[in-house]
Amino acid sequence: MADLLRDGIAAAKSGQRDRARDILTRVVDQDERNALAWLWLSSVVDGLEEREICLGNVLALDPNNVTARKGLDWVHEQKELESHAAAMRESPVVARIRNYLGQNGGLVATGCTRGWSPVAESGP
Repeated sequence: MADLLRDGIAAAKSGQRDRARDILTRVVDQDERNALAWLWLSSVVDGLEEREICLGNVLALDPNNVTARKGLDWVHEQKELESHAAAMRESPVVARIRNYLGQNGGLVATGCTRGWSPVAESGP
């Protein structure tokens, strides 16, 4: 088991993600309490959900693992950013702007020498 773990870590370090994922998955299949294998597996899985599961498993086994905590915090930040981006894509305001630009052939700026601000446009 130790040799398999070492091989998986070496593959991850050398950028062989698929190989590392296969090896480390075998390690956690054989020993689901191997926090180090879960930690390294988190670095080679494809999605945020999978990474969150791996890091959550590390913290369940080792609640004081600082690396896993930082990684999980990063995952949560990324998921929040994705959520905000999805909300912006679905925003009615964004849809109206896209519709307007689509109907009018895009935005053409002429004579703009400074940035626009609603405060500058509102006047006295």
